Amino acid sequence: MLWYHSAIDLLRLHDPDDDPVCLSYLPVTLAHSTEVRDAQTNELLFPFPVLTDPAAASLRFEQARRSWDESKLFTQIKSVLASAAVPTDIDKVVALACWSVSSTNEFAMTGMAQHALALMIRDSLAAP
Repeated sequence: MLWYHSAIDLLRLHDPDDDPVCLSYLPVTLAHSTEVRDAQTNELLFPFPVLTDPAAASLRFEQARRSWDESKLFTQIKSVLASAAVPTDIDKVVALACWSVSSTNEFAMTGMAQHALALMIRDSLAAP
């Protein structure tokens, strides 16, 4: 998998032992994923805390999306998209490296905002 380090991540001061200088020049790094399983039951263990109930994750995402839709930033981005000369034949929006909406760790709101932004872009481009 590719791990993208955003501009904000690159601008933060980090421990040089944790983040090599090369990240300043190469914001995309290669990573790999492993499965961690319970030794007794062989049940898959999640490396990050997540909501396991899809309905609860969906409800939380819809609440975050409504909050995003009411934000000043949403209005600004939507205005920019409306005024841009965007081709009318776009029928797909692909969003890469969005964090999970079922996450309950410190990245949870980031993931929901990323997905909400992708949906907003899709909806804005689909509008007549």
